[in-house]
Amino acid sequence: MQGVNVLVLVGMLAEKTPGSIEGGSNFLRWKLLIEEPAKGGTFKEKKYDCVAWGKRADEYARTLLDGACVAVTGRLSVQNYKKRDGSWATDVSCQVNEARVLGESNYSAPEPQAEVGGDPAPEM
Repeated sequence: MQGVNVLVLVGMLAEKTPGSIEGGSNFLRWKLLIEEPAKGGTFKEKKYDCVAWGKRADEYARTLLDGACVAVTGRLSVQNYKKRDGSWATDVSCQVNEARVLGESNYSAPEPQAEVGGDPAPEM
């Protein structure tokens, strides 16, 4: 029997990092924060790596905001690689096929504050 590698995750988007590899392929890597049940009726936040490539990476870099509730579908990827120090490491991530915003971002940049005691800004 052949297996099916389909992964569906829903969580809060954080830590977007764009990049590219040799040959010009660009990517967007981010963390998906998911609260999972823990002992004693509590919850523990876990971080899952997600990676989108090419046009998807460009689109998600523009449209996905930190703090937004995001649904991600993709496939589980496990890569072994040699680090600069010569040791081996394993990278486990979701290779994203689709990402959709389910809810507004609960992150917002601070509003600019007017200087106290200064002249008001001129109108344009």
